[in-house]
Amino acid sequence: MRKFEYARLMHLCLSELEAKGYALKVLDDPSGIPGIIEAMGKPYLTPKLSPLLNDFTSADTFWMLLLNGEETVGAAGCRYEDLGARKISEHWKESLKRQYGGGEHDVIEWVSPQVDEALKGKLVYYGDLFFTPEAGRSRRILRLFVMIGHLWTFLKWEPESIYAFVREKDLSRGANFYYSFPRFIPSPQRWVKPAPEPREDSEYLVMLASADLDALVEMYLGSPERL
Repeated sequence: MRKFEYARLMHLCLSELEAKGYALKVLDDPSGIPGIIEAMGKPYLTPKLSPLLNDFTSADTFWMLLLNGEETVGAAGCRYEDLGARKISEHWKESLKRQYGGGEHDVIEWVSPQVDEALKGKLVYYGDLFFTPEAGRSRRILRLFVMIGHLWTFLKWEPESIYAFVREKDLSRGANFYYSFPRFIPSPQRWVKPAPEPREDSEYLVMLASADLDALVEMYLGSPERL
């Protein structure tokens, strides 16, 4: 990882956001996030990122907020997970059982072998990306916001990959491009029916490996107009 180059690209993204009238804030303490998310109009907070269901510290989580004046118009959360030698399929089955099954019954019946091959070691889960209707109309704002989040994630934790889940209909509209997740795996897991709201079997796993981000940073610094 070339930290200085990451910082240079982050500066370019931040400068453009500020020129468009936005500010960005990073929160290491997520205790106020439920109220912020509710005020934005987001109908739910995923259990994996909820401070009501997890004991977080600045060592394993941060939230990024997009501000327009005093109003929060965008948000996303990140959670650091060091799996060591453990398979992510085992981790998912146990953690999702607690998060969606009350610790009493399994909620996923199968995990794709591709997921275990692709996601290993030090990982970051990216979730609860949400924009107010006005801010969300600009794919450019979304793209800049998410890229800054990726850069800060790798600077903070140096993971092997960032991963997230995207619905098929959003992927078909180019979500993986605008979210800067160049890799994706279809049908990463299969839920026990009925799937817990708002999860569904049409989700894709999208990911950004450290080598992918290195390539993107080199490309965008060499040709900023492609950002």
